Amino acid sequence: YFAADGRQVEASELAPVDDAGTPLPLVPSTLGVEQQLAGPIDPKELLDVGITTIYRLTPESIDVASVPGVEEGNEKSERMGLFIAPDADD
Repeated sequence: YFAADGRQVEASELAPVDDAGTPLPLVPSTLGVEQQLAGPIDPKELLDVGITTIYRLTPESIDVASVPGVEEGNEKSERMGLFIAPDADD
């Protein structure tokens, strides 16, 4: 996560808050814990998902100056998955 000033926020610094910013209690993770499916729809409908279309989005350009901490060849840029290639006209 990144703060408004562009500073990377570590996961250990994050805490749950409500809409007013009031701290909320931590809820234990359910990762790896079997959950009973219950709800207004049949679980098969929820889990029976078929991907029909994939879109690849490629920006026409990236204004590197507008992204704090991102620059060509910067290790942080690469960790974020932002690979900035030279313009085709260069």
